[in-house]
Amino acid sequence: MATTARLHVEHIRKRKFSIGQNQPNPLTEDLHHAVTSLSAELYTKDVHFLMELIQNAEDNEYFPGVKPTLEFVLTAMDITGCGAPATLLVFNNEVGFSSKNMDSICSVGRSTKKGRRHQGFIGEKGIGFKSVFLVSARPHIFSNGYQVRFNELPNKDSGVGYIVPEWIDNKPSVADIKYIYGTKKILPTTSIILPLKPEKVEAVKKQLSEVHPEVLLFLCKIKRLSIRENNGGSLAVDSVTAIAISSETSLVSLKTEVADSRIIQLSVQEGADLTQATSRYFIWRQAFPVGVLVTSISQYCSVLGKFVAERKDLKLAVFLAHLVYHSKLKHYIGANEISEIFRSMPIVDGSRKVHSWRTKTLVPASGSKWAKLFGSNPFIGESGNVKVECGGTDDDCDETDALDKYVDLGEVYGEAAKFAGESTGEKKLLDFLAKHTRALDLPDIPPVNLELEVAYSQLTGEQAILLLDWIRFMRTKGCGMPLRFMESIRNGIWMKTYSGFNSPSQCFLCDENEESTLLEMRNVLQLFPVVDQNFYMGRIISYKDEMKLVGVQIGSEHMHQLIIDQLQRHASFTMGREWAIFLLYFIRHLKVNYMIREDLLKAVKEGEWLKTNRGYSTPVGSIFLMFDVEAVLQMTDLPILDREFYEGQIDGFAAELELLGVVIDLEGVLKLIPDNFKFPEDLSTLTRDSILLVLRSIKHLGPAATTLVQKMRDQPWMKTTSGFRQPSESILPDKKWGHLLKVIPLPLISEDFYGGGLKLYKAELKAIGAVVDLDGVYVMLSDKLKSLLSSSSLTSAHVISILSCMKWMEKTMPSEWPKFRNCLLGEKWLKTSHGFKSAPDSVLFDSIWGTVAQFVDLPIIDEAFYGIGIYSYKDQLKMLGVVVDFSEGAHFVARGLCLPKEPAFMTADSALALLQCVKALRINSLDQFLLEEFLNKLRGSKWLKTHMGYRSPEESLLFDPEWECYLEKHDAPFIDESFYGNFVHLEKDDLKAVSVKTDTEEVCSLVSEILYFHTQTCVIMRIYKFLNRFKWSPKLQEGSRTQIWIPDQNGTGRGKWVDSRFCVLHDRDDIFQLHLHALDKYYENELLLFLKFALGVAEVPTIDDYVMLWNEWVSGKHEVALAECSSFWEYMSKNWNSVTEEILKKNIIMLPATTTSSKGIQLVEKAELFIPDDLQLKKLFTSVTKKPLFVWYPQDNLSSLSLTKLSEIYASLGVQKISESIQFDPSCTLSACREFEEVDSRNGLIGKALIKIVLGFCANPRMHMQVEERHKTAKALLDMSVVLTDDPIEVSYSLQIPSLEKMCVRTRRMVLWENNSGRLIVHKFSWNKQRNDIGFVTDFARAVSERLLPSRTDLVDNLCKLIQMGFAFGFKEDAVDFLLMTENLELSVADQDFLSAAFPPAAKLSSPISYKRRSGMLDSLTTQEIPTRKRTR
Repeated sequence: MATTARLHVEHIRKRKFSIGQNQPNPLTEDLHHAVTSLSAELYTKDVHFLMELIQNAEDNEYFPGVKPTLEFVLTAMDITGCGAPATLLVFNNEVGFSSKNMDSICSVGRSTKKGRRHQGFIGEKGIGFKSVFLVSARPHIFSNGYQVRFNELPNKDSGVGYIVPEWIDNKPSVADIKYIYGTKKILPTTSIILPLKPEKVEAVKKQLSEVHPEVLLFLCKIKRLSIRENNGGSLAVDSVTAIAISSETSLVSLKTEVADSRIIQLSVQEGADLTQATSRYFIWRQAFPVGVLVTSISQYCSVLGKFVAERKDLKLAVFLAHLVYHSKLKHYIGANEISEIFRSMPIVDGSRKVHSWRTKTLVPASGSKWAKLFGSNPFIGESGNVKVECGGTDDDCDETDALDKYVDLGEVYGEAAKFAGESTGEKKLLDFLAKHTRALDLPDIPPVNLELEVAYSQLTGEQAILLLDWIRFMRTKGCGMPLRFMESIRNGIWMKTYSGFNSPSQCFLCDENEESTLLEMRNVLQLFPVVDQNFYMGRIISYKDEMKLVGVQIGSEHMHQLIIDQLQRHASFTMGREWAIFLLYFIRHLKVNYMIREDLLKAVKEGEWLKTNRGYSTPVGSIFLMFDVEAVLQMTDLPILDREFYEGQIDGFAAELELLGVVIDLEGVLKLIPDNFKFPEDLSTLTRDSILLVLRSIKHLGPAATTLVQKMRDQPWMKTTSGFRQPSESILPDKKWGHLLKVIPLPLISEDFYGGGLKLYKAELKAIGAVVDLDGVYVMLSDKLKSLLSSSSLTSAHVISILSCMKWMEKTMPSEWPKFRNCLLGEKWLKTSHGFKSAPDSVLFDSIWGTVAQFVDLPIIDEAFYGIGIYSYKDQLKMLGVVVDFSEGAHFVARGLCLPKEPAFMTADSALALLQCVKALRINSLDQFLLEEFLNKLRGSKWLKTHMGYRSPEESLLFDPEWECYLEKHDAPFIDESFYGNFVHLEKDDLKAVSVKTDTEEVCSLVSEILYFHTQTCVIMRIYKFLNRFKWSPKLQEGSRTQIWIPDQNGTGRGKWVDSRFCVLHDRDDIFQLHLHALDKYYENELLLFLKFALGVAEVPTIDDYVMLWNEWVSGKHEVALAECSSFWEYMSKNWNSVTEEILKKNIIMLPATTTSSKGIQLVEKAELFIPDDLQLKKLFTSVTKKPLFVWYPQDNLSSLSLTKLSEIYASLGVQKISESIQFDPSCTLSACREFEEVDSRNGLIGKALIKIVLGFCANPRMHMQVEERHKTAKALLDMSVVLTDDPIEVSYSLQIPSLEKMCVRTRRMVLWENNSGRLIVHKFSWNKQRNDIGFVTDFARAVSERLLPSRTDLVDNLCKLIQMGFAFGFKEDAVDFLLMTENLELSVADQDFLSAAFPPAAKLSSPISYKRRSGMLDSLTTQEIPTRKRTR
């Protein structure tokens, strides 16, 4: 069994996980992802692994008569060798693991229990088991021969964890497990070993200690469960040691209900002394149509709840509540399970009616607030449903309309009762249900979208407060009020007023002061429905917000309506001083009492009743000021309140005036100035205070003063040192600018007139256009300079003054001089040799400019105009952009360069200066077009001095000292560094920029181009070595050729250039010396490789060269030397392939041939030559003609040319074999009158050994000869007619040659097969000698072979040689057997039978000759008669 299990595990590892396979399983990656998902789900869920193992045991199968038992053993022994601090062993006496179970546990999503839930299977074997990975990283399983372990880490061969099985060879062994379980006990079928993770040991102990005996009550199969330790340790005080069902008695079976109840007796043994106790349990079990098996108390309660809901049974509903209550007390179910049970559990209400569903539960009516307000439950209509409409975010509210039902808990739950032997005290069950069903009372009950009937009745004070408190609570929670609910409250006649009960929307609520005021007005209370606060004991005033919500009006504005109406009439026209003061007093009264009416204010604000300097005006827009009145009057047309008219009485009502819209402070006036601003006709009359008032308004309003700012900009009202100017033409002076302002006179604002306070409005002055900072000064200064330039009034003194100011600013205001410089940017203010130019377009002369002055026209600053003192301001001019340094003026050189036509005029300093310009432009220039244009000018002219004369940069090279061992400076146009002096200090990149070749690759390219202009061997050799050193190779275009230097061997140092096509590296046999140059005669090996790979010189002559040479031999002579011919065909033999074959077929028509009379090699057309594959025929035909008939073969043993290979080449070129070209005539000497003597072949010529050779040869797979055909061939040999003749046997051979007549030769044979007569003719003299005459053996073997294989001429020679070897061995049978074995020939069983029939054993034959055939037996194998032996003619 273990062997089969192990093979199955190995099969799983190979098939599913591709372990040990060369090709990976394409599904392994998907399996890995599935296992990863399983792992993520396993470790994120709250999985109780112990219950999963119990559930798996419950789902397992057991043999009949076995008491299903599950045992847990916890030990500190590390029997697995994993280093675990503790190990949990699980034993189960199930039937054990099957192959399907093992496949399932090694998978994800597979189970052997799928589709069998109707049989009671509720777990997934292989899924529940994986929960053990929560506590163990390497679980082990021993069952039915399987002994495997799993690992949560990915397997190193497959990359998959959790489900890859590993066979256990050593630890733990079965003996180790049995030692833990008990050596004297029988080990259960299945054992699971869990080496615990260190951090999970305590958690496992805790789970083991929490297993309750009652767990067996919910299991159908498991009858015994035990937990123990074998190392003397203890789990916990109340841990269970062993649990078993000792008896089960059926009490009641309800057939109609498909249910039953029973008593189960549990026996429990606890502690080390195994003290036994028993308990009885009442169990209700019901079979459901869907076939569900209840396996937990929570599931049982849920299913029982559905049962009760269907039958609406009061007693059963109360019974269910008791079951849940006591199950919770005994911790059979948890809080989450209780919530799930109560979500669907039927409830009995106060009228003892069972409700199968509800959305809310209400507390019992007794003592509840809702009963005080409603009397009875209003939330259950005739249909039992109401429609809840509740907004907000509370969990008890649903934003969508839905049918709902509120059920109150009935008092029946509060009665004391007994259930299954357990007592329930009075109110205990009711309190339990109220808590866990979350029973609600006012104000927590969400209102429903129905009319509240109680709202249409006269509520008591307490009821009204309960209603308002309910509304307040809902508002506090953020719940919206249902529409119909709120409308019924607003319109219901339930609120008590002084005039009786009324709807809230018609009532008013006043505070105590207002109420006392109304009481003073006598009958006001009778006119208006004011809420009677005494009725509500003064509590209702605290519900103002709720009162407003239900429509109650708060306040008593109507009490002043008559007064307001009267005042509105007077405010519509001019109002005397007394009425105006009375109006302000009344508004103050309303304001103090918070009774201001907007309609009153509107009427008063719109009336023109307020006396101002411009007549009667409305309060809105009028001004009430005590100061700055004159300034406001000068700069605006605002209406200012006439204080003299009101005799000062109005001064105390500033707050009331402000309330009516009068502007009472300067801040408000400042806001009105922009819209009411006006200049006086005479601007010179403007006072200092008026100007400061306007500036203050601008400052206060900020961006809102745009209109005012624009008005201030356009007029010349600003007093300056140059008279009245517009703000934009004025400068607010600063003492720090003194030297700057002296450069050119500018208009400064008069500080004597405006005083120092003007500087407080610097930003406002800047806003209206005045110059208040240096930036503005620079702009004004720039404008002044432009004016001077446009009028040609700018003198040298002005320029010197500007430069002097800059020098001063560098020391005192270093951060400001760049701004001053910006005033001059773009202005042509410097006089140069090109006229007035801007600073960046001017050059301050220096000696270095003289090096390029002769071919560059420069804008030099006019020294004669400014004097020599201009050079003292060199730094300032440089800061202004004047080109002072030569490198900064490179762009002038680039634009104006005109190189001399005669390069000799270009001095070394001039050339260096140009290169310095290149460097400067490359580093600093942003004008790439200018740089490129400058470089093109330099590239296109010959101005660089090299060792080969003046060259353009593109034709010049920079010499690297590292090359001195290869080249000399005169070998190429290297720059003459001695001429330029400090030339070496220049950057290579600058030279590269003008296209001077500095990189090795570029140098090699240019040197290779000038190579062909050299005619000195030493120079060319140096260049070759240089090019070879740096791996140069030419970039040849298609069809281009290179030239190779061939030195003169006379020692003159000269030579000639030849095309590389006519050069090879080696000509081994010197046969091409008149056609090709062999370079190994002139160059050393290192250069030969360079010439080969860089210049494309062929290493040896090509096949085309050989073909050309051969055809030259053909055209020049008909004989070639032996060495030449051998060299030619050795090359062809070594390089023979299909391409070579095609070339020779197309280009060679003559081949080498020899004769016995000539030692030379002649070239003969290949159609007249033959391959001498038969030396007898060669000898015969050679003897009758002197013309070469046969191709040439080397006779020298030193030649490496293979004769076989050469024969193949000749044959492929169309040369025929002599044996295939002759015509054979065997009847030339056989006449009809000749007498023949017939002999019996039984004399030993054709015996068993010869037949065995023939059968063995014909059985060769190459022959493709079936058994019948082989036997027919052998029988033909046995039946062969043999005749003797005394006359010689002659045959004739003829050969047709195109250039000659047919050639005929004759020769003699000792044996000949005559095909026409079917006879084997033998010369009598030779017959007598037989085996002693090699000629006879040869002729006999060929005659027999040609007779037996007439259609397989290609195999005749092979059979012929085999028969000759049989002759050599004397046709001894053991020798023939060995011969056939060495030739890999073997007779079949049918062949052996044929041979035995033809040549039976000697003891059974009448003839004493053992190798003679037996005619009678042979006749039984064939229908052909053996001919009678007779003498014939």
